[in-house]
Amino acid sequence: MAKSALALFVLILALLCPMGALAEPQAVGQESKKEQPCAARQVLVVLLYDDSCKHACSIVRPIMEQMTKEFENNIRYVELNSAAAHLQESIKVAKSLGIPCFLSDGTDQVPLVAVFEPGKRRPKKELQGAKKPEVYRQAIESVLNGAK
Repeated sequence: MAKSALALFVLILALLCPMGALAEPQAVGQESKKEQPCAARQVLVVLLYDDSCKHACSIVRPIMEQMTKEFENNIRYVELNSAAAHLQESIKVAKSLGIPCFLSDGTDQVPLVAVFEPGKRRPKKELQGAKKPEVYRQAIESVLNGAK
């Protein structure tokens, strides 16, 4: 049942994304999920995970929290849960960020960290699986330097 719902979701997004019928990017806070303004030069970093992802996700999460502290106000960090029980909330968050196509494309690749240039709908960098902190740092720095 969950797989058929996910397949339907992916099909709907595939139809909507090319038509530009989705919301413009807006920032959503990680903890509160309330809409907040996002600085024009702020890079979006998204961790896509699933409740069933135990080992790799437990490695990536603390690293991403560390990156959030290191880059302070230069990045906006958001986590999206692709598990069926949380998918509707993640869809809302992804739409508000202007990246619903990313969510539909990456649901079977968790953990997946994506780094988006300000205002872009497609990630500039994607890192699948657990990596060393310096790999995430380099990806974020690369996109930050390109956004200046």
